[in-house]
Amino acid sequence: NAAAAIWLTRINSVLRNTPTARIRSVAAGLAEVCGRADRLPGEPALASPVTGLPCLWFCVDTFEVDGNGRRRFTGTQRSDSTFTLVDDGHWLVVDPDGAEVHIKREQTFQSPGRVQKERVILENDSLTVVGLCRPLSGDGKLADDARRIKIMQRPDGLAAPFLISDDNPEQTQQQMG
Repeated sequence: NAAAAIWLTRINSVLRNTPTARIRSVAAGLAEVCGRADRLPGEPALASPVTGLPCLWFCVDTFEVDGNGRRRFTGTQRSDSTFTLVDDGHWLVVDPDGAEVHIKREQTFQSPGRVQKERVILENDSLTVVGLCRPLSGDGKLADDARRIKIMQRPDGLAAPFLISDDNPEQTQQQMG
């Protein structure tokens, strides 16, 4: 539809003009950051529900398969635990809730009458994240301590890009529009 096309064009224009920031110098607002995925200190690793693989994030799409081999989507199980993105010793919190996630690591598992596709983010995966960057403190200013910064979906529900990808920044911008 025309409204969606205009929105994507506008978002893509914003992203082209948003340089990839280093975590130590990221500013409040829309940001694109790159780094290595890691657990929050003191947090246990998740276990992916199909393979049991220790991970930071997972998504499992489940399909029923009828007698003719046709698949019908029946649901998604997706983790919402936060994790960190680390860059040159600095880190920020990534809240994946509501993100469009493009991860190449996907495994498909088939059993009689069912297919499951599992995607996971593992520790040390290289990621590009585009989203709203905001302080975790309530003062409205970014704290000197990067651990108090969070990148996330817009809390007010207004349309803004929020993407987590294992592609490089140029490929990530292509995915956004």
